[in-house]
Amino acid sequence: MTIGKLARNVTVGFVIGLLALGLLPFLLIYNFAELVNGVELDATPLFLLMRKWLGDGPSEAAKADAAASDDAS
Repeated sequence: MTIGKLARNVTVGFVIGLLALGLLPFLLIYNFAELVNGVELDATPLFLLMRKWLGDGPSEAAKADAAASDDAS
């Protein structure tokens, strides 16, 4: 094995290792969300953060419309 091949293999190993370490926080967030029963079918860490920033559910007006339509049925 030449020095060039050795350097290439070590570099590829470091890149794969950095990629795995970079994805670890997202996997931990997903695992924690699953633990507290916050996972839906389309839940991703980005989706969970967006729910935190934008709010938990529909607006009050949408809730009132839904309640009115349920009462009419």
